[in-house]
Amino acid sequence: MKSVLEESFEATVEEKNIQVEQFDLVVMQNGDHILIEIAASVRRNILERLDRKKALYISEVGIVPARIILAVGTINSRSAQIIRGAGFEVVEPDDDFYGEE
Repeated sequence: MKSVLEESFEATVEEKNIQVEQFDLVVMQNGDHILIEIAASVRRNILERLDRKKALYISEVGIVPARIILAVGTINSRSAQIIRGAGFEVVEPDDDFYGEE
């Protein structure tokens, strides 16, 4: 993922650790910072986790992320809707992926 973003979009991509939090991908392009959280599935506390990471990043780096994206392998539609409603983006598998071709 890192090399695709760097080579195709001329972005800077890094993993970042701030205090006890691991930031899976931080993409920096044209002055924008995009935080990407990657998870196989989500737990009940995902909103609190995303909010905490956003606040920690702003506090430590001094930049408000332009986007915060949760890339997740499995998520129910209600959870995805709640997360989106809170201002985060959700990238989830396509429901038709295993459907008929």
